[in-house]
Amino acid sequence: MLLFSLIPAVLAASPESTVEVKRAQYFELSEPMTFHWQAGHPTFKRGTILVLAVNKAMARPRQAQSPTLFVGNTPVAVTHPGYLDGQMVVFVPGHTAGATPVFWADTKLPEQITVEDGNKLLALNQTDSPLSWTVDERTLTFDNQANLYGHIADLIEAYAPQDQDFANGYRMAAEQ
Repeated sequence: MLLFSLIPAVLAASPESTVEVKRAQYFELSEPMTFHWQAGHPTFKRGTILVLAVNKAMARPRQAQSPTLFVGNTPVAVTHPGYLDGQMVVFVPGHTAGATPVFWADTKLPEQITVEDGNKLLALNQTDSPLSWTVDERTLTFDNQANLYGHIADLIEAYAPQDQDFANGYRMAAEQ
């Protein structure tokens, strides 16, 4: 009898699944924010913004069975599709170290991923030569979520200009 595992799978390392960290920056919020991209919807006040170079095909939104991007054991908060420019601006709760794996996984919806699920996927993604990246030494401080997204709008404009509509929407919300 052949049994199939229901555990989500990390996508095999290939040029299509490669992710490059272009920029990383810590941030802190005066007001806590709910992280809607993980089961349990935890709140947080410290996080890491990442600008990632990704394969456009991997980043393209799908109606079903879309790969999820992870930083360590956490699904990222995707702020815009990123497939037009091959650049994504994302964030995760917590101040993430520069040796933390960044990878795609075929899995259920990000908001259904538990910490335990994330830990299993992270264990599957351990490699002999992990991606290494540098975090900007400055920690940015924002009053609230709207101000965070206002800053993210600037990054989208700089790194993924074809997603300008997302940047404009975030900027408008931050100004209210």
